[in-house]
Amino acid sequence: MSNEQNTNQETYKTQQIAYWPDGYWIRDPEEAANLDEFEAFGPNPHRVTEVDANADATTIQAHVQTLCTGLNHPVFPPCAQGTQGTDNDIRL
Repeated sequence: MSNEQNTNQETYKTQQIAYWPDGYWIRDPEEAANLDEFEAFGPNPHRVTEVDANADATTIQAHVQTLCTGLNHPVFPPCAQGTQGTDNDIRL
């Protein structure tokens, strides 16, 4: 899902990223709800953040790790988050 935001008369697009406290993330918040239904990543539901629409996997991973810092769950290193594949792939 993309959103447009105006800042100082500039328009930029964002995308929503669903993430869990363990650092796992996907680009599809609707699929995240399905994964939560089965507690695929434990009892904690996903959260949603927005990033630049052109953000690559490394940038998204760094953003998610920052958001997860301080949560009472381990954050996996970036290598645990696959960067190959499509948005429909589960990246473990």
